Amino acid sequence: MKILIAGGSGFIGQHLIRTLQRSTNNSITILSRNKPKKKSSCKYALWTDPQLPKLIGEQDVIINLCGESVMDRRWSEKRKKSLETSRVQTTLRLVKMINLSPNSQTLIQASGIGYYGTSGDAFLDESSKQGKDYLAQLCYRWENELKKLNKKNRSVTLRIGLVLANNGGALPRMLTPLRLGLGGPLASGLQWVSWIHVKDLTFMILSIIKNSSFTGVINGTAPTPCTNYTLTKSVAKQLHRPSFFKVPARLLKLLLGERAILLNEGQRVISKRTSEMNFKFRYPFIDTALENILKHE
Repeated sequence: MKILIAGGSGFIGQHLIRTLQRSTNNSITILSRNKPKKKSSCKYALWTDPQLPKLIGEQDVIINLCGESVMDRRWSEKRKKSLETSRVQTTLRLVKMINLSPNSQTLIQASGIGYYGTSGDAFLDESSKQGKDYLAQLCYRWENELKKLNKKNRSVTLRIGLVLANNGGALPRMLTPLRLGLGGPLASGLQWVSWIHVKDLTFMILSIIKNSSFTGVINGTAPTPCTNYTLTKSVAKQLHRPSFFKVPARLLKLLLGERAILLNEGQRVISKRTSEMNFKFRYPFIDTALENILKHE
């Protein structure tokens, strides 16, 4: 099977590539803005390649993981424009090129659970309504480009939660203060965190590829969301360190600005559609997920 991964050089993409290479005999192409610095077992294509539409048309599956990090910088108007461009415009370009192909193809499109907005203690699933905050609007515009895909093609939108891994995402940022004994819950600690082990996320994508009749939206989250307090305590337990220092919501707001909403307020998101693919989580509980990730710490 020919699979092209846009944004394949990111940490999720790298985990996904290893999973795809082990599971099936696939030909994998990474679509990137820059040539690789190191030798890779995968083919590479650049967004500037004039032959890119032809290459896209030859693929069986296109996986779009593109999107700049929402946590790296303050959400100035310039930054918001950059976040939108990296998501909306990238998706639009891919959809246009897929539509040019006479072949029937699959597009697996990454999005975020930010689509639902914050929820308090209420459970959210794939049928829940769109939220009203900035991230919800960003995710809506991001996903809306998929409506332009020709009906002969299959599309799946994967709304991803907090991805736990030891080499990327939010978890490594938690480790340093906890190792120093200076970490602790954020804000109230009662806000919900909807997470997923990176291995479960990659196997979920593999399951989507294999289940050719599956379409629509699916949440990339574990079946047991936890509170920020539980997450922090579980990480500290694996590191054999205390977690006494609570970080006030006001301080996070001062330091992070508008993006503090990602830490101060929560979402209790589950996926009801995994059963349609008979997907089984390898790490459904936060303690066992972190034990696997941090076992060499």
